[in-house]
Amino acid sequence: MKFLRSNYYLVAFIGIVAIFFAPFLSGKLPIPADSLVGLYHPWRDTLRSNYPNGYPYKNPLITDPVRQQYPYRFAAISELKAGRLPQWNPYSFSGTPLLANLQAAVFYPLNIIFWLTSFQTAWALLVMLQPLLAGMFLYFYLRNFDLSSRASFLGALSFSFSGFFVAWMEWNTIGHVAAWFPLVLLAKEKLLRKISLPWVITLIFAESTLIFSGHAQTAFYAIGFSTMYLLVRILQIAHEQVKAGSKNYSQQLLKNFLIKLQPFLLFGFLVIIITSIQTVPSLKFILSSARNFDLPDWHRPDWFLPWQHLIQFVAPDFFGNPTTGNYWGVWNYGEFVGYIALFPLLMAFFAITARRDRKTLFFTVMLVISVLLALPTAFAKLPYELNIPFLSTLQPSRIIFLIDFCLSVLAALGLDYVVRPEEKRNRRVLRVIMFISISIVGLWLVVLFGAQLGLSYILIDTIVARRNLAFPTAFFVISSIGLLGFSRFAFKKIILTRISIIILLGITIFDFYRFFTKFTPFTDPSLLFPTTKTTEFLQSNTGNFRVMSADRRILAPNTTLMYGIQSVDGYDPLYLQNYGELIASWTRNRADISPAAFNRILTPENSQSLFTNLLGVKYVLSLNPLELPGLVLVFQEGETRVYENKNVLPRVYLAEAVSVQNSPAEVVKQLFANENLLDRFVFTYVPVSVEPFVLENEERAEISNYTANEITINVQAKHSRLLVLTDLYYPAWRAYVDEIEAKIIPANYFFRGVVVPIGNHTVTFRI
Repeated sequence: MKFLRSNYYLVAFIGIVAIFFAPFLSGKLPIPADSLVGLYHPWRDTLRSNYPNGYPYKNPLITDPVRQQYPYRFAAISELKAGRLPQWNPYSFSGTPLLANLQAAVFYPLNIIFWLTSFQTAWALLVMLQPLLAGMFLYFYLRNFDLSSRASFLGALSFSFSGFFVAWMEWNTIGHVAAWFPLVLLAKEKLLRKISLPWVITLIFAESTLIFSGHAQTAFYAIGFSTMYLLVRILQIAHEQVKAGSKNYSQQLLKNFLIKLQPFLLFGFLVIIITSIQTVPSLKFILSSARNFDLPDWHRPDWFLPWQHLIQFVAPDFFGNPTTGNYWGVWNYGEFVGYIALFPLLMAFFAITARRDRKTLFFTVMLVISVLLALPTAFAKLPYELNIPFLSTLQPSRIIFLIDFCLSVLAALGLDYVVRPEEKRNRRVLRVIMFISISIVGLWLVVLFGAQLGLSYILIDTIVARRNLAFPTAFFVISSIGLLGFSRFAFKKIILTRISIIILLGITIFDFYRFFTKFTPFTDPSLLFPTTKTTEFLQSNTGNFRVMSADRRILAPNTTLMYGIQSVDGYDPLYLQNYGELIASWTRNRADISPAAFNRILTPENSQSLFTNLLGVKYVLSLNPLELPGLVLVFQEGETRVYENKNVLPRVYLAEAVSVQNSPAEVVKQLFANENLLDRFVFTYVPVSVEPFVLENEERAEISNYTANEITINVQAKHSRLLVLTDLYYPAWRAYVDEIEAKIIPANYFFRGVVVPIGNHTVTFRI
């Protein structure tokens, strides 16, 4: 009871999270399933009778959760529940690593929730836990500074429902990384004071969980920030332990610094060991991927945070909003919105200008550094100009995570300071209000008189900008009046102080609620990957073959995973380099495997390519009639047509002859030159000692068992043969002939081949 009395603001915060997620508590899911059925076939066909113009969807910007994170986690949890480690995803990119893909979050501890309830409900609970955990952990971290519960509440609220959190919440990975971040800082702060086993365990668990959460870039920022925080705090403590004016100051300082650092090096080493089950396979995947060359041009205007989009820290919808269909800003709304509400922003600036302590100085410096790294400054461009590994692949606008965190902490520090009775405080509050007032007045002048000022080329939609600037202006005016009145009179009476703070916090809560509910979709569970006649047909007839779409509006990449249907397309920042080369050649329709940029989305649409047959594509889906050789219409649902490919090659076969070439490029040239012989001839760039013999009738190769991690093939050979499985070659796979390990040959460069001797054998591929 004592804890609740001193932390009733924390209880209030939990209640606010429940209010924000009331649609989930009443049966809806925080996932954009409406965009799935509203944008893509065959789901649009199923709902056509009731929605002839397509099912209405709230936010077309956030389709990634239903195209990546939800399917990946579903596949991972399904495998884990079956008692298997989810190593491989056979349903996307013609097969791709699953466990090694951080977005699958295979080892995330809170996945335990999936064993306690249905997958849909568990997913929704995890979405809600992001702001809840982030707010609670930040609350306790701020309380550790001896800040008041109301100031800690403001910081927790500002971070948990900031623009960064709201924009990425339904991804259900990025927010989890951010959620554990304040606990990492709290644990380090506790351990700096005293090494205790509970806090050692807490630090190791929190930091490991942060890495397991499912997003490498956010984890990198969090670890980098927390490491900098630790080093600065240790340096402060070491300085305090050395007497001023000491003759050996530098030596003593270094000695104390290293002594204090040692246990944290051990803790960090343990985190590295624990998380290696994720980081090692992920690193192998990255090194085998096309990540290095399939990246957007960092010179483009939307790579960094555009200068004008700093406005979104004051007015989040100044450039419109994707949910209202009027966004006119640069590229992606979600990448640039860092809103933390107007009152917290006022408090953050007040802390920066008024407080004179180390905490404020540190978070102010980190805020400035983060802003400089996000904006297109010379400092931010340096890693890209030098092409520094890993750093040069990160989109810097995502560092808004740290900007919002620093602002939220500073907001708490500001509110804690502003309630203190101090004569000079009034002038400082007025100074901050004047600064932001000038900014808002400037925005109004630009909106109202932009044409006269020669800014027409920037202000594409002044009506939207004017309308969406009105609410922030109103919130700012109300907050400013309340803050001025409070700072002038309220602190003299405790009751007035409390009432004033509650009113200002109430305005902030309403501001966040409006922002959150406008952007975040809650949808009916029936919309989340519903069964259609098309998916039923494919499930019943595809077997171990694959499907492809001749139109990107059909079965969005990765969604076939939810139905157990293997597809040649895929959507992810990471995909295997050899598959990228295959798709490049497929798209160009020539023997050219030079790197190509697909911007993460691989959707080959040319059904007449040799790769269509070679990859075992049995069905081609189209919205338009196709009159092409080898394709026969076998099913139709609404606009979605399913064509059977009569020229499809078997997924596994024995080769009559193997031709060794000098390089992968030469192998691909031979594929195009011998397109009609690919069911019998194989090309490789690795030496293979197999004599050519014409296949006899008794010789065969049949898949007897096909699962994600293991494929079993029964082989009957009259001669030594190269067995070819048209699954992607990837070094993590192992092959066994009668349980004796055999070397996997890159057959036709892209696929897996194994030499089998004369006789009947069982060949097994395992990962």
